[in-house]
Amino acid sequence: MTNKAICNKIIKFWIPDDKYHPEWFKQNPLFDKYIYDNYISYVNYFYYKLHFITSEEILAGVIVLDQFVRNIKRVHNFKDNEIKYYNKALVLSEIWIENDYHLTQSITNTIFALMPMRHSSSIKKYKKLKSILSELSDKYKDNEVFKKFCFHTERCYKKLII
Repeated sequence: MTNKAICNKIIKFWIPDDKYHPEWFKQNPLFDKYIYDNYISYVNYFYYKLHFITSEEILAGVIVLDQFVRNIKRVHNFKDNEIKYYNKALVLSEIWIENDYHLTQSITNTIFALMPMRHSSSIKKYKKLKSILSELSDKYKDNEVFKKFCFHTERCYKKLII
């Protein structure tokens, strides 16, 4: 399978459309096992990948390293420390921002590309994320996925600063 086909497979599975999907955030053993069975091989593929050229490569890498790792760890106990995957996903989020993809890609893609920032415990990362969300708020204020992401980002930020 080509790199492009791998990225498209991952993105189309995780983000089939721009609607909110509850399985993104609710624990489900069957869903977790499906991800484990079908996507475990991509964890190291994206972790060791050196060059992320397109927005699709960046997004697929973030989905695998930030989202899928969370599902997979519930099915299979990683021997490696999952922090290394998260840190790579965080680097990819920064590349997403540096390339201004948050201004040109769909809001759902952007939210998942920025999710590692919300999983951060860094106030600096949260402030950067909140700034980006503020920049996008007029355009996406009626989008359900955007509204939920903003709500939970603010909730997590408040917990962090308390």
